Amino acid sequence: MGLDHNQFRDLILVPTLKALEPEVKYSDKADIITDETIWHESAGLTCIAQKLNAGSYGAGRGIGMTERPTYNWLWGRYAKILIEKEIAIKGTFEELHGNWELAVAMCRLRYFVRPEPLPAISEGVEARAAYWGRFYQTSNDPKKIALYIQHARSIPHIGPTGVVV
Repeated sequence: MGLDHNQFRDLILVPTLKALEPEVKYSDKADIITDETIWHESAGLTCIAQKLNAGSYGAGRGIGMTERPTYNWLWGRYAKILIEKEIAIKGTFEELHGNWELAVAMCRLRYFVRPEPLPAISEGVEARAAYWGRFYQTSNDPKKIALYIQHARSIPHIGPTGVVV
């Protein structure tokens, strides 16, 4: 059983994204791609660790499936913000398992470090999936991008701009 998506958005995702301001600007584009990424990576808000065959776990942790090298890189750049805004408590990779705010922030920061702009909402889920494939997944695998699109279209909500995402 997963976490209610509306509660997740209202109580965790949006407040965390807004807490990162002014250093990391909140926008509808950032909101939607972060929401879709977390929904996809966490299998609909049901997983906090990457699942492999036979019950073992992969490298990704937290609802954004951040891997340790990515966590260390982003922590090295943004620890001050995360601590000042009280998003991170311990500052350890393992904190991603239970600190959903930190997992949301890491997901957003992974996109924030890219100089390429986030896709416009009007470009649709296909553009966001391609962006995810290049800069979050980093494999640009067409099958994984198609799965992202499928998952994003299954999110049980209407986006912040009032359009179905």
